[in-house]
Amino acid sequence: MSKTQRPSDPVQYLNSTTQTLQALKKGQRYQQPMPPGSGDACLIADLATHGQAPVAVFCAHPVDAQRLCDEILLFNPQLRVQAFPDWETLAYDRFSPHEDLISARLRTLNALLESNVDVLTIPVSTALYRLAPPTFLAAYSFSFKQGDQLDEQQFKEQMLLANYSHVT
Repeated sequence: MSKTQRPSDPVQYLNSTTQTLQALKKGQRYQQPMPPGSGDACLIADLATHGQAPVAVFCAHPVDAQRLCDEILLFNPQLRVQAFPDWETLAYDRFSPHEDLISARLRTLNALLESNVDVLTIPVSTALYRLAPPTFLAAYSFSFKQGDQLDEQQFKEQMLLANYSHVT
């Protein structure tokens, strides 16, 4: 279908969510024309709302991943949307990524481990880098905020996994 033949009604242009969910097959590719405007964010929000599994969206550029993350929340604020940020450094750079960037990546990985993500947006260039295994991340990272209730026994076990010693 050429651009001049596109229907003016976006509903006619896009497959319904039901049709899209039925077309998705595990281990197989699925391709659909790029919707106009923020239609991609609308479709992804709808898929995440009606689907039974988290949605991973691979984007060509980091800017697109962040845009989708912001726009999906406009269509459904109840969704738990995470963007997996890029390192923003090159392999041969002599400096490390910013601490906030490292923290954001660890927060996202922790949310994935705890199944607290409905939609994950990730740039393809970021997806190509290797990650530490989930067991390593579970043992060596933790997240809590002021006012959170801390399970003392679980925290002790996690610290022991991270090679800390329990002393009096």
